Amino acid sequence: DMYTQMTLNLPGMIDNLTRLGRAAGIHVVLASQRADSSIIKRALDNQTACISMGRVDYGTAKDVIRDENAFKINGAVKGRGYFKKYSRAGEFQSYYADMDWFLRKNADN
Repeated sequence: DMYTQMTLNLPGMIDNLTRLGRAAGIHVVLASQRADSSIIKRALDNQTACISMGRVDYGTAKDVIRDENAFKINGAVKGRGYFKKYSRAGEFQSYYADMDWFLRKNADN
């Protein structure tokens, strides 16, 4: 089926997209619920920045973000994240709105 064909071609498609984007000076944003380094491994060579939201496992921190410190962030704090750009890296705090907030907000309207 089409989904199976897409997943088989996905590594090459992502690799081409990031390579061409870098050559053209276009920023490409790849987002995933679960970064699978086997699918995007070659695309990582063309990235200059990486952002992780929430705590990641050790393998993802090492292979995808390429910084083991991403594994050490406090994942219990909602909205906590980790960024890496070239050799600069660090934790950051972003705004976090849970589903209850959205429901209250919509109830007011």
